[in-house]
Amino acid sequence: KTNCVYVPPEPFSTMRPNDISLQRPTSASSNASGHTSRMANDGSAETFWQPDATDAVEPWWQIDFESRCTVTMVRFSLIQASTYRYRIDGQDVSGNWTTIVNRQNSYNWSSAFVEDLPEGSTMRRLRIVFLPSPGQPPIQLNEVQVLGAPPQ
Repeated sequence: KTNCVYVPPEPFSTMRPNDISLQRPTSASSNASGHTSRMANDGSAETFWQPDATDAVEPWWQIDFESRCTVTMVRFSLIQASTYRYRIDGQDVSGNWTTIVNRQNSYNWSSAFVEDLPEGSTMRRLRIVFLPSPGQPPIQLNEVQVLGAPPQ
């Protein structure tokens, strides 16, 4: 069972209980100049990741926990509110990707998202894939928090 609820973006930069994502290695499908993937988990409300303008189909951002983790919640905020559609995938230590949360049919207007992951969600990497949505502004991923048990 997954739940998506609106939360204001302000607490993201100050509340990081059990945040296993802060300062972990990241990568992305592409990076706009001056907005690298690293800027989405640096703890700063002033920075953000943005894919290159040519990366319009399904841009993605991912974090590498460097070993297996149990993830309980994913929180992320974007600069502008819109009807974002997305998917959250997890990769196991063998390299297999599994979709954990699928919001491809979601049209909730928001700039901040919280996803409770199913119990027992373990992974080496976590990826947020943004799906095309009519009238959506450029993806500007401000901050990501991943809550759970530290790497094992």
